[in-house]
Amino acid sequence: MNPFDLRGPEFLLLYALVGGLVLSALAIVRILRESGPSKVRLTDPYLIGCLRGGTHEALRLVVVSLVDRELLERAGTMLTARPGAAARVLHPLERAVLERFEAAGEAAAIFGDADLAAAAEPLRETLERHGLLPSAAVRVERQGRLLLALAVLVGFAAIKVMIALERGHTNVVFLILMAALFCLMAFGLGLRTRTVRGEMALADLRKLFERHRGRAAHLQADARDEAILVAAVFGLAVLPSPWAYAQEVFPRAAASGGSSSCGASSSSCGSSSSCGSSCGGGGCGGGCGGCGS
Repeated sequence: MNPFDLRGPEFLLLYALVGGLVLSALAIVRILRESGPSKVRLTDPYLIGCLRGGTHEALRLVVVSLVDRELLERAGTMLTARPGAAARVLHPLERAVLERFEAAGEAAAIFGDADLAAAAEPLRETLERHGLLPSAAVRVERQGRLLLALAVLVGFAAIKVMIALERGHTNVVFLILMAALFCLMAFGLGLRTRTVRGEMALADLRKLFERHRGRAAHLQADARDEAILVAAVFGLAVLPSPWAYAQEVFPRAAASGGSSSCGASSSSCGSSSSCGSSCGGGGCGGGCGGCGS
């Protein structure tokens, strides 16, 4: 029997089945192609933040860390680097931020600065190298799968619509809406920010730091390493009162948890996606910046 000869309700049921199978296939292939053990050990909070919320989130964490360590002076949302501060840090992204604010500027200027974007690029590249973010090859593969899924979803619905219109039937609105919904869901599955491996790594970090998140409200100003790591995993919104300035400097990120898109990178090698409990040395990004240098 020709499936396109089915009546409206029966065809909608068939199309729902086809759409479900297409989406399931997209999800299964993505899991098979993008999962697996990771050899990277995430210890740099900037890398973790970038994995969770993109390079913009990494830059926010850099600013908060530098203000906390008094390398950046803050007056409202205006930032100014202390004289000679850039020469006192090891992490290249911190140095780039301090150089950017050798002349006073608005904190939000970090998001539109080409030099800072270039300085943050190694974070994303390292995560791609370790399979936590989709590389160029993975993105091409994803696009191929997505185009195939869209061809099936759109083509199946389009044939039925044309046949229905030729036969004088115009009640095709539900089919068009269903096709649009399935296509949107296919885009959501096919163009995820992180790979399955990256999502698993982030889930592991959240599980690992859940206890730290529970006590975040009681952290004092001298616990800056732990605070920055917790913020890297869960967002700036979890920072307690000693870091209230983060909400003034980055109000949108503090309100939303800073979960934007994009990814980070992890340049340190080790076991799976576990993370060290704190940074050593002279503050986050200074002493523990080896993972993302």
